Amino acid sequence: MRIGASLPTSGPLASSAFIRGFARTCEDWGYDTVWMSDHVTWTAEDAAHHLPVGSLDLWREGMEPQHYDPMATLSYLAGMTSRVRLGTGILVLPVRNPVVLAKEAASLDELSGGRLMLGVGVGGTGFADAEFGAVGAQPLRRHRGRVMDEWIEIMRGVWSQPSFRHDGEFIQVGDTTIYPKPRQPGGPPILVGGDSPTALERVARHADGSLVTRLAPARVAQRREQLADLAKPHGRSGIDFHLAVVRWLSIADHQGVAEAAAEPTLAGMRRGGRAVTDDVLHFVGTPDRLREMVAEFHSAGVDEVILQVIGASEAAVIESLQRFREEVLDEVDGGPA
Repeated sequence: MRIGASLPTSGPLASSAFIRGFARTCEDWGYDTVWMSDHVTWTAEDAAHHLPVGSLDLWREGMEPQHYDPMATLSYLAGMTSRVRLGTGILVLPVRNPVVLAKEAASLDELSGGRLMLGVGVGGTGFADAEFGAVGAQPLRRHRGRVMDEWIEIMRGVWSQPSFRHDGEFIQVGDTTIYPKPRQPGGPPILVGGDSPTALERVARHADGSLVTRLAPARVAQRREQLADLAKPHGRSGIDFHLAVVRWLSIADHQGVAEAAAEPTLAGMRRGGRAVTDDVLHFVGTPDRLREMVAEFHSAGVDEVILQVIGASEAAVIESLQRFREEVLDEVDGGPA
């Protein structure tokens, strides 16, 4: 089982220096992947209720609502790391030109030595109007599921064919020859975000895996059976889909201390409309408790856990990453590969 971590690319702790330090810590301490989300537009109201790293009680009026671009940021980190894989989790696919994105992704995959993982999604309902409007793609908003399917088809074609053209429902692509091709054969793995039946069908039809926030360990076997059944009509039976889940991390010597540190962020995310239900499934607790949870997720067949580290400062976040590595992962039999 892989263990990844979300990068501090938005929220009160977001800065170029901390992004660098965080990524290097993950590289040095043996984490498998680093991930970052995607929003073209991001307001102070959004930032007050959503973040991937840190603590929402650090937010102060007047702060700039930083949200770094994933393709630019991961390209930046590719040059200062050599092992850790680089993931978008998730990229709002329908607001981007598919040919330009395919070129960017192929270049990043080649430059990084084949380390890119492309998590994609249709974009959350609460942000769709602003984001599609910002890029002049408002007519695509209500069709964004079908748009994403077409964009995936185009990217796969650009990556795999010497010359590609496409006459589709939403875009026409003339003869296109793009190099370099991705380092990974067929292109970077594509993981689809979301837990809806439509998202699962999309995974089964033409993706490599699923990235979700609410998949409990007890449901992993059921999810694999669903995907196998959905994949058969597309000639993909037997595909080993990569199942990745996102969990908050708060580690402390006492359970109550870990819970108290996590509560402002979990409560703020609830007020902002983000699902953080089933808090017992978040990695909140003592090292002993977290070792039990890692073993549970591993035994259930989860392929990857992506941690969103809660901390009141940069130093606290880095300390949590290091403690989780030393006191949890290194002590678990059958932990990370």
